[in-house]
Amino acid sequence: MDLSKFAAFDIHSTHYKEVDDIQIPMHILIPPLLSSNHSRPTIVYFHSGGLVRGAALFAPHFAHWILTYALLHFAIIIAPEHRLLPESTGHDILSDISDFWIWFHTSLPTLSILSSTPIKTPSHPLVISESAGAYLSLQSALSQPKNTISAIIMQNPMLDLSAPWYTKEYPKNMFGLPILPKSLLNDHLNTIGKSKVNRTFKPVASAAPPSRSDIMPSIFQQGRFPEFLGTDSILYPLERTEDGEVDAHLLPKVVFVFHALEHRAVPVEDTRRFERVVRARGRGERLFIHYEEGADHGFEYRPEVTLITPWLDEGMRRVSGAWLG
Repeated sequence: MDLSKFAAFDIHSTHYKEVDDIQIPMHILIPPLLSSNHSRPTIVYFHSGGLVRGAALFAPHFAHWILTYALLHFAIIIAPEHRLLPESTGHDILSDISDFWIWFHTSLPTLSILSSTPIKTPSHPLVISESAGAYLSLQSALSQPKNTISAIIMQNPMLDLSAPWYTKEYPKNMFGLPILPKSLLNDHLNTIGKSKVNRTFKPVASAAPPSRSDIMPSIFQQGRFPEFLGTDSILYPLERTEDGEVDAHLLPKVVFVFHALEHRAVPVEDTRRFERVVRARGRGERLFIHYEEGADHGFEYRPEVTLITPWLDEGMRRVSGAWLG
């Protein structure tokens, strides 16, 4: 995987847990520091991929402005991987994220590679996420103690997982792909030995595109996402918030969301419903939401989207106030 995009950072890859003889990786990106007395704020980054594919350091899906922003503030980026569907389940993925946060709070402050410089309030990171990573951001906010996370940025967030887009079979033009044969997914399930009574397969914790470029859209086109994610209420954060099972006050003080209005992989209705739920629960003042007209998947990766782009500048000013004080 080409890591030249991250050349300004020292990259240290390790793992935060091991399960079924598989290490679950994470990557720590450390920018240069002007002084050893300069403290470093922290950014946690959750990658995209529909919970089916993706890799934390897949450069084409890592927006330029995130790296620029981290360098501007000498911030450490911690980018965990996690187990993926369909080999694993939604509960497996949430278990990984829970274990990652335990590692973050207990092990990050004493990490030897960071021993020469202090970390500024490591328990209050900024969380940046894209697509399915936004689902993990929201789940993190609702499961961690209040005020653990300073602010959240969600790019084209995949949140409304009970919507027909995820649960019903009908023609879906994801990424401009044709409707894929059902045999593609069924053959994959047969290959990994996936069945309701037999789990003989190994988990997958990272799958950079083009890997699984047929499996991921097949799950969505066939409306089989709940089959692999699971149906327990804890897996559906919008329903939990809407029903009052969790309180929207757990959201950080700033939640910056932007969504392409013509997104063909994550419908903009995911963000619209999230906005409705949060406002109905009396926490609308925490939201700053931008809808990008005429844009599709990947608009935020374009080099011309920078920290001086007006809507991004406004959102990041709010984020910086909450994160850096």
